[in-house]
Amino acid sequence: MKLAVLYAGQGAQHPGMGKEFYEASPAFRAAFDSAALDFDLHRVCFEDPDGVLNQTEYTQPCMVAFACGVTAVLDEKGVKPAYLAGLSLGEYSALQAAGVFTAKQAIELTAFRGKAMAEAAKGLDCGMTAVLGLDREKLSACCEQAAEAGCVQICNYNCPGQLVIGGEKAAVEQAAALAKEAGARRCIPLKVSGPFHTKLMAPAGDALAQRFAGENFGTMETPVLFNCLGHEKAETDSIPQLLVKQVQSSVYMEDTLRRLGELGVRRAFGAPKGALIGQVLMENFLYTLLGGLVGLLFSFLLVTFASSWVFKIGNGFSDAAPDGVDVSLSMGMLFNPWVFLIALCVCFLLNLMSALWPAWRASRRPIVDSLNA
Repeated sequence: MKLAVLYAGQGAQHPGMGKEFYEASPAFRAAFDSAALDFDLHRVCFEDPDGVLNQTEYTQPCMVAFACGVTAVLDEKGVKPAYLAGLSLGEYSALQAAGVFTAKQAIELTAFRGKAMAEAAKGLDCGMTAVLGLDREKLSACCEQAAEAGCVQICNYNCPGQLVIGGEKAAVEQAAALAKEAGARRCIPLKVSGPFHTKLMAPAGDALAQRFAGENFGTMETPVLFNCLGHEKAETDSIPQLLVKQVQSSVYMEDTLRRLGELGVRRAFGAPKGALIGQVLMENFLYTLLGGLVGLLFSFLLVTFASSWVFKIGNGFSDAAPDGVDVSLSMGMLFNPWVFLIALCVCFLLNLMSALWPAWRASRRPIVDSLNA
């Protein structure tokens, strides 16, 4: 069974990420500490007392340092994926895992990338909005129509029915309004510090092109699926050119995942684990709740059936009350509404817990131990 490793981008970061790895794994520590940065990586990643982890110039090297450490642990455990991919920033982590970059290179390059993107976003009145329930063709038409108000384009193709648009704020708002008219279920403005993966990031692309000219790119040992393509690169494609294009063009994550399926991938490992499990729990909560309600209905029918048989057995399978028995009192005790309510609530909670328990246990399990499984 083919395995793919998928690396997370911005948004999955949280204070404390990597700390348990750092304390438990020499391989993780070696990768994590390999780069020379102008800030305290340990302080920001493990504690973030100044609240800067969500600023892109800090987020990017922190996320990639964490990912490089995870890759080192996977290598140590003998985990060899057939394919690699990453969402936006995560593509640098995937390339490091593939042998194109060293850990030191990947961390330092993304520190540079984060600063270049922050600089490109300075002075821009920009925005990004998630659009739910509209296909890409219709949303693309909305963006074209709103382009008269400024730059706006689809910057993330996440999955069917979930797209992200970005650009200048007025144009993004107009495109979102048009999307609702076209049938979008919801349009959710996102809190971002720049119009990422749009042509407004061209200055960051130019800065990266200059930086890449002085970098050594190693041989790719494991196939990587690239964001701006949605599949593997061709022999004629240049990795530096793809990375320059990536920062200022759309991320085709849906296409990437579909391509992995076509390549026979049936298992995927994602990092950071905690954030991914939390996302899965949230995405599946409604299904879990529905399962609990179905269980509640089943429990009600079961209690009702069992109660009727208890009465029949106690009455010798006769529908008539025996002499001297106060049927109203017996039935009142047996079918007391408070007894029913408590019993049904317990049944509902048991159903809910049985659905959530495995994922909750996985989210609480130390990530280092989970790799030994």
